[in-house]
Amino acid sequence: MKPPPVTSIGQVSFDVFGTLLFRRISRPAARFAALAGAGESGMGWARRRMETEKVLAQKTGPDLYSLDEIYERMGPGGPSAEAEKAMELSQCFAVTAGRRQLAVARQRGQRILFASDMYLPPDFIRQLLEVHGLWQAGDRIYVSHEQGMAKHGGLFVKICRELSLAPNEIEHIGDNLRSDVLVPRRLGIRALHFRETEPTRYEAEWMRNAGENEAAVADAIRA
Repeated sequence: MKPPPVTSIGQVSFDVFGTLLFRRISRPAARFAALAGAGESGMGWARRRMETEKVLAQKTGPDLYSLDEIYERMGPGGPSAEAEKAMELSQCFAVTAGRRQLAVARQRGQRILFASDMYLPPDFIRQLLEVHGLWQAGDRIYVSHEQGMAKHGGLFVKICRELSLAPNEIEHIGDNLRSDVLVPRRLGIRALHFRETEPTRYEAEWMRNAGENEAAVADAIRA
């Protein structure tokens, strides 16, 4: 195996979901329905779960609410926040191409950061990364709701300030064109668009049919 090319950039940050981790059921509605159980009651709870998140996004701003806030607003009845975290543990798998890029960064001796616009607690996201062998001692994680700002709303500026970095001293890798590419590039950060988790033409063909069975086939191909 050839050694990774030398880089003068000492820090690299990775998006988490969609870059390093992916879920076996990609659609939130189907994922939450599976959590709540089959039937109309399960689908009804899934709709309420998504609507609650939408309301919080409008109230606090996108990506600035936590999992606990979602369940506090929903009130009793149905699955718990702990049940949803257990589901995430069973749903997530490591993205091979993302794991490879992370390994290259470690071989180069770059400092590893993780930046995620997500409602899940930072300690739990760290646990997910640890389970899949993606976390090492010395890594740092920045999660939007804990930091009070998302990647599209100042998180990169905060990271640079806290670590005393100029924007050109950090590299970022992620799948979201706006949050992971356009926003950091405007700041002077070298941003690489991670596209390996985009649907293949086979998956896209199944997804176009949009039914439950077709979506399940697309997810199976992806996993």
